[in-house]
Amino acid sequence: MRYFLCIFSLILFSCSIFDEKLEVCWDENLGEVWWDPDCPNYRENSICYGDEGCFVDIYTDFQKDENGYYHITPERSRFNIHIKSNAVIPPCQYNAVSVVSSKFDSNAFFEVESGISFTVPLYSPFESLVTQSGNLVKVKDTILNLDFFQGTIIPIVQNTSIYHDVIDKMACYGWDEPYSGPTPLSTGNCRLYSKRIVGPVPNSMDNDTISVYSTTFFDCGSKSKVVKDSLKIIIEI
Repeated sequence: MRYFLCIFSLILFSCSIFDEKLEVCWDENLGEVWWDPDCPNYRENSICYGDEGCFVDIYTDFQKDENGYYHITPERSRFNIHIKSNAVIPPCQYNAVSVVSSKFDSNAFFEVESGISFTVPLYSPFESLVTQSGNLVKVKDTILNLDFFQGTIIPIVQNTSIYHDVIDKMACYGWDEPYSGPTPLSTGNCRLYSKRIVGPVPNSMDNDTISVYSTTFFDCGSKSKVVKDSLKIIIEI
């Protein structure tokens, strides 16, 4: 009878363990991951380092005004959008790398009103002069006109994905060189960064107010997160 009571108690105890909902916990100080029913609330759904969860910070090379607008003067019809984020915790990493990517979109488009023209140099194998290094000197230029793109609607922001990388690999991985070193075992609580070049921005957009939207994907399998943000911009050409 004594043995029966022990076995019955063990069964009840085991069932109570498996009935509990286990959460993944990550301790930044200990550098450990474990399954624990007593995770703090702010850890339960966090796949990123830090108490605030996954976040992004997007900005430009220009200052904001008091209303939150960036006044941007494009250089050679282009300007940069920078984006920073935090890293995902080691259980979400692939070969010690945090896979974080961003896509951008905008409410600003322009139409190619005329064909695209290219200037092409022409050479003559019999009449062209030759440089000291043996290269032919062009005889004249010709212009090629391509009307295929006329009427095409082009967004000023490409919507292809860009991937974030560790900003300071020497500090994050302990490397002696900024671009190379031993393969890291994990990406710790290090800031990530990427950049999108926006353009071309046509002169017709002078004094236009546009919005640029970002969607950042923090890869962690079924626990992946998406964070959205935006910028308000006034073009000043």
